[in-house]
Amino acid sequence: MRTLATLLFAALVAVACSKGGAPTKAQYDAAADQACATAHDELEKKLADHMKTKPDDGANQRFVRATVIPRLRTMTDELRSIQPPDRDGSYLGSIYDDYDHALAIWYSDPLGNTSDRAGNAAEARMKSYGMTGCAKAGDIQTDQ
Repeated sequence: MRTLATLLFAALVAVACSKGGAPTKAQYDAAADQACATAHDELEKKLADHMKTKPDDGANQRFVRATVIPRLRTMTDELRSIQPPDRDGSYLGSIYDDYDHALAIWYSDPLGNTSDRAGNAAEARMKSYGMTGCAKAGDIQTDQ
């Protein structure tokens, strides 16, 4: 349901921008934060359900690889689908490429901290741009 709301919000931004050009940075940030909030909310619910099973490390690895990482990859695809402000497309694309790279590292070591530096750097760039709601994926932990 929230994914539908995110898509509708992005569509409204696209329609508004088609009448006057690209979205403003504030409009982009709001649409991006909505996409990220949807993904984070979904993952927090799935994580809560997962943790009820009192999983071992093997189950946690499978959860990260099968649930968390694919949803975060979908999130970056959703972010890429939002029309960026003028002249910001390449910069935003590089942020999302860095984030996807961090996810690939995380996939290779789901319970380790090998992806922390790369993920934190990408999220810091998101936050610096203004997408403060997108810099939360590192808060999703399976070692609670």
